[in-house]
Amino acid sequence: MKAGRNRPTERVTAMLEVLSRLNTDEGRDPHRIDDDLSCPFIMDLLKLSEHQLNDSVFELETRELLISTESGGLRLTHEFTKRAEAR
Repeated sequence: MKAGRNRPTERVTAMLEVLSRLNTDEGRDPHRIDDDLSCPFIMDLLKLSEHQLNDSVFELETRELLISTESGGLRLTHEFTKRAEAR
């Protein structure tokens, strides 16, 4: 966990895993994240600048772990889910 403090993408990934689990627990689609990640609360919670957050989301998209949706949310790919389950 200590390594994640210095790696913004790992922090974003961990937060997405938690949001996915919460969706499952609440009976929603675990692959769909409708929360606005660019809100100041999330950036403060993750201790990231807007630039770092955007770069992290872009990196995860490039690695085909998530997809930005037209509605402004995110869709976690099955590869993301497989990696999260393997942890």
